[in-house]
Amino acid sequence: MNRQQSIFDKDQYNPKSSFTFTEFCSGIGGFRIGLESIGGKTLLSSEIDKYAIQTYNHWFNEDSAGDLFDFNPKDIPHHDILTAGFPCQPFSVAGVVSNRHWDKTKAKDQKKGTGFKYNDNAEGGDQGQIFYGLLDIIKKKRPRATILENVRGLISHDKGRTWAIIQEELKKANYDIRFKVIDAVHWVPQHRRRIFIIGFDKKQVNTTQEDYFVFPTEPVTELRIGDILQKRVQDKYTLRDGTWNSLQTIKARNRALPKGQKKGFGFSLVDRDGPSRTLTKRYFKDGAEVLIEQKNKNPRRLTPLEGLRLMGFDHIEKQFKDPKEIFSVSDSQAFRQLGNAVVPGVVEAVGREVLRTLENT
Repeated sequence: MNRQQSIFDKDQYNPKSSFTFTEFCSGIGGFRIGLESIGGKTLLSSEIDKYAIQTYNHWFNEDSAGDLFDFNPKDIPHHDILTAGFPCQPFSVAGVVSNRHWDKTKAKDQKKGTGFKYNDNAEGGDQGQIFYGLLDIIKKKRPRATILENVRGLISHDKGRTWAIIQEELKKANYDIRFKVIDAVHWVPQHRRRIFIIGFDKKQVNTTQEDYFVFPTEPVTELRIGDILQKRVQDKYTLRDGTWNSLQTIKARNRALPKGQKKGFGFSLVDRDGPSRTLTKRYFKDGAEVLIEQKNKNPRRLTPLEGLRLMGFDHIEKQFKDPKEIFSVSDSQAFRQLGNAVVPGVVEAVGREVLRTLENT
């Protein structure tokens, strides 16, 4: 099967009409690619990372509308679906609090207040409050549906309190919530488990039947990472002797530790006939989760083009005749963006089912 094909079962739903959506925490446009492939129209994209914005502009010839903290909800166009791959890393729930509502005018004060505790050392600073910024927009714009994506660890974060608050707040906003951890390995040759949180406005969608919304069935596929690898790569992607020796030492030391004391896995040499581990944002800096064996050489890391393919961004590859032109940022930034991205094929599959519900209720 061609890896550039969309993979769905014979009962896949084909939307009957076009729809509009917004893309918050847009990154490099995974939601955009997935939803535009089934007829969606992007009305607004919001991102704060300057390098991700640079890539987004390079690929779609559009700039980010800016930081969601700077938005006046009145200026956001009405849309059918709100999407966001909001960050989870800085969340730290400070127990039960009396005031969990995000107030744009008091955002600076609330950073160090209660609720999702602000972390001065966290990347992005305001990330701990992003959920409340999204919630404010959801309450005021009332999209018919929301599609939120996060790491699967969100469910257990802070002993489940973070997840409990997110569900509580969305339900208080009168949205019915459905969620599922989906492994993207059915769409790309990579294990990538992410939670997808789907919300439907109860005033606009009939949510009374238990099965009014059903997550897509994962296609039966056998995807190989070997199929996405380039035949020739530059030597700079081969690990230096010092790095390779260090990784082996760390792995050997880790194996000798008791089960409860093991930390990480050191490195992972992938089987070309199967999927890889999850690609992370730190991959090109110090990641070793996906290493490719080479004959008579040390293993190598992936190239940005291979990373693009591993994440299912084939649509972007087709736009450029020269693979070197795909990214206008450094390799480190490219992998940081890919490691933070959502797989477009999964978005497409989930989006089809969301549209099925919106069109049939």
